[in-house]
Amino acid sequence: MPTAVTWNSTCRHHYGGAGHPERPQRFEAVLEALRRPELAALISWVAAQPAERSAIERVHPPEYVSMLEKLAERGGGALDADTFLGPRSWESVLAAAGVALSA
Repeated sequence: MPTAVTWNSTCRHHYGGAGHPERPQRFEAVLEALRRPELAALISWVAAQPAERSAIERVHPPEYVSMLEKLAERGGGALDADTFLGPRSWESVLAAAGVALSA
């Protein structure tokens, strides 16, 4: 029985800043490893749609969600010492939430 891997390609656009482990190359490396021919029969790929903002607001205050979206629209920036949003991180937020909801 194959293992379902739920994913959305837009998740690759999150960039946590120079030297941070959250970067597109990490996403690509995981996909590359999972796509090896010897794993093909063991994996069932499930494409997830991005979540709606309302789904995120079920677990986060609307003001916080707005702040994240606006920060990404301005090109990104630091939320704290080790959390950074890049210019396309909001797209990745919606995609990752959609993956979680679909899994």
